[in-house]
Amino acid sequence: MQEKLREFTEMLQRGKQDKVEQLRAAAEERAAERVRQARERAQAERLQRVEQAEQDAEEQAHSRQEDRERARNDRRLQKELRRMKSSAAKKERRKEREERRGREEGEDEEEERAPK
Repeated sequence: MQEKLREFTEMLQRGKQDKVEQLRAAAEERAAERVRQARERAQAERLQRVEQAEQDAEEQAHSRQEDRERARNDRRLQKELRRMKSSAAKKERRKEREERRGREEGEDEEEERAPK
């Protein structure tokens, strides 16, 4: 009887130990899964931050390029406007000279026609 009791106790102890090992293995598996999921989330978040940073950098570069183009166009247009003003001023001066010459020539002709 003692022997049967000892065997039964050992069997219960082995069953208990097996159950503990199963629970420990399941807990380790769950912990490993949580770690894996946390690692994947962290990696996804890092990737998202990197992509956002790249997008921000791209937008800034595009904005700087647009600003440079705008400034270049402004300079070009200002230069063209100065040329146009200069050209208009030259035409105006030429016209005034021609008018003066015309008046002077007209006065010279009048003086020649006028009796002396």
